[in-house]
Amino acid sequence: MKNFEIVSKRRLAQNVHEYEIYAPLAVKHCLAGQFIILRTDEDGERVPFTICDYSRERGTVRILVQEVGYTTIKLSQMNVGDALADFTGPLGNPTDLSEFENICLVGGGIGTAVIYPQSKQLFAEGKKVDVIVGARNQSLLMYADE
Repeated sequence: MKNFEIVSKRRLAQNVHEYEIYAPLAVKHCLAGQFIILRTDEDGERVPFTICDYSRERGTVRILVQEVGYTTIKLSQMNVGDALADFTGPLGNPTDLSEFENICLVGGGIGTAVIYPQSKQLFAEGKKVDVIVGARNQSLLMYADE
């Protein structure tokens, strides 16, 4: 498998895809609340995306991408097996909710990408977590089942 290869691509809503990217060095240090920066090709712009999930076992990072501009549309045209030019991260400070016992995470639409890894981490730590997700309509709900 090539570094930064698209391992899976899943349509979650109109103009929104989830990408699983093979990035074994990046995934070693991923924590909830961090982000990555990618470039689709050598001439592409650097664009940040929230890490919405990761698997240290598979060496992969998942991101949600909403097609709204040049780079995100270009990314939407890439498929499983294609590789990104650059994938840098994790960047930023992880979310630290360790001092709280009862937590409510709220996200809407594409913003669910931020709270999904936080809820997974808190659940794994045995914390009580309530999660509220919303969107303009049912077809735009992300990770409702997860």
